Amino acid sequence: MKETKIYADEFCTTFASTTEMLEFLAERAKQSKWIRKPTRMLKLVPLEKEAETIEEACEKELEGIVEDTEKNTQLVLKVNKDFYPVRDCAIDTILKRAGINGTGLKKLEKATYAKVVNYCLQVAKGDALIKVADGKVSAVHGGDDHDYCVLDMQTIFNMTSDYLKAHFKGSTYLEGSGSFDHSIVSAMWTLGGNQELLDTYHQALEDHGIEDKSLAPALRLTTSDVAVSDAAAIMGVSPFATIRDLYFDKIGVTPVIEEEEENWVAKEVGHRLEDLVAMIFAKKTGLEVFPVRKMFRHPLYPFMLADVDYFIRFPDGSIGILECKTCNYNAKDKWADDGIPENYVLQVRHYLAVMNMNKAYIACLYGNNENEFVYRCLERDRMEEEELIEQEKYFWEEYVEKKIEPPYSGKPDLILSSIRKYKGYADKSIPEISISSLESRSLEKYLKLSEEKSQLEKRKKEIEAEQRALSVPFVELLGQGCKAVIEDGSFRYRITYNPTIRTQIGKENMEKLKNQHPDIYEEYTSTTESRIFRIKKEVA
Repeated sequence: MKETKIYADEFCTTFASTTEMLEFLAERAKQSKWIRKPTRMLKLVPLEKEAETIEEACEKELEGIVEDTEKNTQLVLKVNKDFYPVRDCAIDTILKRAGINGTGLKKLEKATYAKVVNYCLQVAKGDALIKVADGKVSAVHGGDDHDYCVLDMQTIFNMTSDYLKAHFKGSTYLEGSGSFDHSIVSAMWTLGGNQELLDTYHQALEDHGIEDKSLAPALRLTTSDVAVSDAAAIMGVSPFATIRDLYFDKIGVTPVIEEEEENWVAKEVGHRLEDLVAMIFAKKTGLEVFPVRKMFRHPLYPFMLADVDYFIRFPDGSIGILECKTCNYNAKDKWADDGIPENYVLQVRHYLAVMNMNKAYIACLYGNNENEFVYRCLERDRMEEEELIEQEKYFWEEYVEKKIEPPYSGKPDLILSSIRKYKGYADKSIPEISISSLESRSLEKYLKLSEEKSQLEKRKKEIEAEQRALSVPFVELLGQGCKAVIEDGSFRYRITYNPTIRTQIGKENMEKLKNQHPDIYEEYTSTTESRIFRIKKEVA
């Protein structure tokens, strides 16, 4: 461990003993401070605007902080006259303090991003509690009395160790289990001296048909952050992200290509209509619904979090979950025949596991009135829940904690998009690559499919030409008209011949615009990249 690089966003380390861990945390406490200021006094600034000021104010040994920030967030938090570089793990806490949800904002240029966040911070009420650790901002929380309370990390781990020694005789720290990075601190102890606890575990396993006499209980104290929407990505059924995308997000890897989010409007509409969906559900079912605006954590698996839309109070006094969704009219078929989109099912099963509840409803509004509305009941399924937990646990422990990239899985379009996003634009200057790790059988199958596709496209063109020939006499009779009806005994045929109007700038006029008004051309045109995968078979 190099002390001079502890400030780096990607810094992480492990501990062989509790003594080593506690000493490290004590040193981190000395290098950290909590600042309480009115939220409206905070200002987010692009690093490039204040880099020189910060470097002048910093001691020589801290100049590397600026360089590391330049490689990561490129942002600085201004608190009165002081400037603090922002660490990656602080970004979500700043957004939350500003009252902003979603990931689309992070894709803006840094100056625009900072401006939007600042507008929100200016109207935010109350104080902010800012953690500055090793020269960087690590978190920005609510600073009012009812918000966050500062607890010393060293004290928490020390008290945990002392408590286990006192109440579980023979408890020992698991060597090497302690770990630290700027967002997660974790340690594990094996528990001894409590046969009653062991008997409870054995009975629980036997209830599920499992017998394991070598079982040994343990306790892990940790902080972490697997979000609920991640369940679908982990299970390979997310329509939005691959498991590799999720992994990169957890370890703080920024995409090389940041493109405008295509479905940001739909996401924003969904967020804003949550209250309306809950209101319609309550009206249709007569059930009481209520929100609890806080994040919940699984008591045994701290990497599992739940941000529940609404809770339901049933007539018998029990509590359930209400998940609110919206979709466009064409997507309503996904809910047909009592169906529920699979990614939503996994999300709600994740919620039920975290909250230890037995029943949830998923409600979806797909139109602009209360009749264009569906809701489905989902009962807890312990077997499916256990599989989900096991997969999330495996993802967290085998990939995130070990910093190992998970293999790609899921829809090919999502995978190809992810590869492009994290690998970057094409570079024709790179020499030809020799690939020996993959079998050529896939290439042969690709070539065969290409031939089949070519034949089908040829046949498609022939069919379309024949259809056009058959349409000629009808189009002639329609003239400028767009609709017609033909009666033929017991059948009626309705014909439409509607126009499709597109406004575009021709190639020649585009060149004129570029030459005569280059400023306008640059402002309103964009360059996109697409790549075509082709195979040419040659004799070796």
